[in-house]
Amino acid sequence: MKKVLLLSSVIIILGLTGCSNKYFNDWFSSEQNETDKMCQQIIEACKQQDSEKLKSLFSEESKKSIENLDTEISDFFDYIEGSIQSFEGDCASSSESNYGKRKTELDGMYLILTEKERYCMNFYMYSEDDENAQNVGIYKIEIALESEVAEDNFIWDNPPNGIFVGGQN
Repeated sequence: MKKVLLLSSVIIILGLTGCSNKYFNDWFSSEQNETDKMCQQIIEACKQQDSEKLKSLFSEESKKSIENLDTEISDFFDYIEGSIQSFEGDCASSSESNYGKRKTELDGMYLILTEKERYCMNFYMYSEDDENAQNVGIYKIEIALESEVAEDNFIWDNPPNGIFVGGQN
């Protein structure tokens, strides 16, 4: 009897684990793909120095509420030294559902390599917001030198939205 119970438990656990792993792998993979695509669009805008392209990635709500977005974009482009060679990174996500209306936030955390420097860049976006479609898009980008981020006293600025360039030392 114990062997049957143990064998049944193992089969159930393996079955559930296999299904849940596939579900979670697919879910995470799609979010990672979405942040990778967004990072690629940010990089393309930087390479082309195309402020309108970068601005178009921001949510409509953010474009309305960020006072000096054009200036912040210009500062962002000026901060990056050298041509961008590559990027790699990860994402984090959170979501909520309120009576079936979903809101999903994605946070992209990337290392950007140029021929001259290494940068850490984070961006924050809503990939979906069923209650307010105006929120969909980026609402904040942060970028700083990797060496600066590695310092003990480094602090990311925490404005609610906009573009943050460099550290607070």
